[in-house]
Amino acid sequence: MLAPYQGEVEQPRALAGDDAPPTQARWVQVLDEDERALASRVMVSAPGLWPPVVTRSDEAGYVALPEPGARGPGKEPMRFYEFLARSDDDDDEPRAFWGVIQGPGGPVFAEEGARFVRAAPAADLRLGIVDAEGAPVEGAFVRLSRDSLALLHLHVTTREDGVAAFRQIPPGTYYVTIDADRHSRRTLQVQHEADDAFMLNVELLEGGGLRMPEAWRAPVAQVLGQSSSKSSASEAPSPEDATSEKKDDEVAREALEIYVADPQGAGVSGAWVEVWQAGERVASGVSAGSRALHVQVPAGAPLTVYATHPGWGEGQLGGVKAGARGGATVRLGRPLLSAPVPDRVRSMSAIEAALEQRIVDTGSGHQIDVVDPQSAAARAGVERGDALVFARRVGGEMRVTVSRGGSFLEVALPQ
Repeated sequence: MLAPYQGEVEQPRALAGDDAPPTQARWVQVLDEDERALASRVMVSAPGLWPPVVTRSDEAGYVALPEPGARGPGKEPMRFYEFLARSDDDDDEPRAFWGVIQGPGGPVFAEEGARFVRAAPAADLRLGIVDAEGAPVEGAFVRLSRDSLALLHLHVTTREDGVAAFRQIPPGTYYVTIDADRHSRRTLQVQHEADDAFMLNVELLEGGGLRMPEAWRAPVAQVLGQSSSKSSASEAPSPEDATSEKKDDEVAREALEIYVADPQGAGVSGAWVEVWQAGERVASGVSAGSRALHVQVPAGAPLTVYATHPGWGEGQLGGVKAGARGGATVRLGRPLLSAPVPDRVRSMSAIEAALEQRIVDTGSGHQIDVVDPQSAAARAGVERGDALVFARRVGGEMRVTVSRGGSFLEVALPQ
């Protein structure tokens, strides 16, 4: 996540000079490490501003920031920008700055109130994208950003040699997301130094789905306890946690206890659970860790239980019957979008196309990067940082379920 300046900290002002622009604007000046003016190619964005502005500074390094696109709690314009400035491609000693800055509170004369940023030596960031056998992957879409959820992103597509090269990137830690046909999406952090001779090779795995985020891969201590069908009523989740569907008064129903476990066998709270029978969803609810989720299902019928968690991924268990001793335990660990739940959309590209926004691995979940306020995601009420759980088609529309603040929310995307 972006972590801009806290409070009303004033940034240093630019060095005034005879070549300062005579007009008022939200001026920023780009300098090198010796405080000399640096003519630069610039990309800049801010909350509520989309698409990013692509422009150039003048020869004295001055560039006018755009008007903010969002306002804070006090209705004051937000003054934070993500700012990327790079010297020209033919510069023998390339310089660049990429970071979050605080702009002037309003239009100012450059010689009186402009801010400045100091560019550092930069180099190309080069990645070699290969498959499991080490062969280069052509046509992979590679995205680079400072943070997992960022306001600015750079994109390239790999060539025949599998190389993705980002020009003139300053030293620092960056997030890289890679998509390629017939391969799983890969997200990683890269430490970049000002040494363009280094190239990092990144291996992609075959298949689809979203790999488990980094924060969920560590083992946990709580072990899922076995519980008999005689669990006390105090262990059951509240009624709103479990629902029965496909109700038919003529169909006998029995109680089914469901547990959800992570790959190490520990109980998982907050997983979305669905029970299906003969192509129909018959019950759903939310897992409760080491306690059972109690649902009512058709008696005697073979059932399939699916569980989905935004961090631990998915799992399924077939051949389940109500009343079985010890209940049913679904173990998570499969990538998101991989379990064959009948009504779900399993194509990540289709979900992103419907959202009109990207889905990024932030290390704690696959979050929807809502940066365009006019996108379908924003208009439907999806917020930046909502974690994708799954998507399904209902009639002719797509409905996306997200996790926000520990709760599940379903939003219908505009057609």
